[in-house]
Amino acid sequence: AQALEHAERAKARGLQQLLWQSSASLGVAGEAGTDYEDLLSDWPGHTAAVEYFLGGSHAWVLAINSDGDVRAQIIEDVNGQPIPSRELVFRVQQVISRIDGLGPTEGRRLALRAGASQPLDFNNQWQHSLNELYRILLPANIMADLRRAETVVVVPHHILHYVPFAALVTEIDANTVATKMPLPKFLVEEPFNLVNAPSLSIWRTLRREAVRPLNSVRALGVGDFAGLASPLPGVSKELSHLREVFNDRLVETVTGQNVTKPNVLRLLQEQGLLVLATHGQKSPERPLESYVLCRGETGGIDRLTAAELYTTDVNADLIVLDACYGGFADASPMPGDDLFGIQRGLLQAGARTVVAGLWDIYDATAPDIMHDFYRGLAAGASSGGSLANDQRAFLQRW
Repeated sequence: AQALEHAERAKARGLQQLLWQSSASLGVAGEAGTDYEDLLSDWPGHTAAVEYFLGGSHAWVLAINSDGDVRAQIIEDVNGQPIPSRELVFRVQQVISRIDGLGPTEGRRLALRAGASQPLDFNNQWQHSLNELYRILLPANIMADLRRAETVVVVPHHILHYVPFAALVTEIDANTVATKMPLPKFLVEEPFNLVNAPSLSIWRTLRREAVRPLNSVRALGVGDFAGLASPLPGVSKELSHLREVFNDRLVETVTGQNVTKPNVLRLLQEQGLLVLATHGQKSPERPLESYVLCRGETGGIDRLTAAELYTTDVNADLIVLDACYGGFADASPMPGDDLFGIQRGLLQAGARTVVAGLWDIYDATAPDIMHDFYRGLAAGASSGGSLANDQRAFLQRW
């Protein structure tokens, strides 16, 4: 419990220092004054958590089971040897870089051979690196506790913010026939739902707020940037799905040239569900400069940055960021610090929940996954449960 408090306080200090250094965010209170002593006193049943902390020499995983008991242990490799923090960062960076490049290259290769007479041959090595990362980050004794929970809260640190935990491979497909697509088991297929949080203190604060029904839905979508940025063909499909699912609950839709920064800020102040479909960019070295792309009020393009969000009042209960965040696999968050981008800015400003992608969003499949997600929300399901169920259904469907 003391180790957990230490990790939480360190992350809060990191945020405070970042905000103090940014003139755009002066006066933001951050997490000062958080009462860490009772963080575990009212721990909710059926919930477990894993929090990571990369120290100067060792990396740690702190696990909380559904009874509120804390276990802290050094992160080790598959042979039981401690992994220094620098080496863990290097290993994760390698895995992310390989997979970040594998999608486009492998997809293009398969597409070019799809019409050929010879059978396709699939790459099956990617599952091994994701399985090794799974065994390192979630050892067997911790997984045993997590499997007894209905919800698992993941609190990453440093480069682990870039790890797609849901896609970690829990069981490798032993099939080695090159003409068959490998079908491993993923962490998202476990019986619990995954939720990410910047810290357990923030998650606890958000959980204490009353859950309001999503009686109103608003959407902003820009698919055509008039040649100033690449088009987003999936935006129109996304907006169509919202109209189909929510009907008269979709009270406002802003598209094209009207997706300006003032309109985005205005809708962020409205309660309910807000969907923002546009381009985005993360800036690991200067996270407060991360942004989502808007149209300029007098033409051109504009940017809504994380720094601006920290000083904005956000009343939206659930925000869906349908924005790509590519080109970051070759960079890490600030050394020894945490990731404070768009998502953190929205939560800090008042949003209760944010749904966002880690990497680029694929227009051919993402609208279908989100279509099912919206159906779940409309039927009253939680955002975490709905997203997990739709990801599982996607795996089964394909």
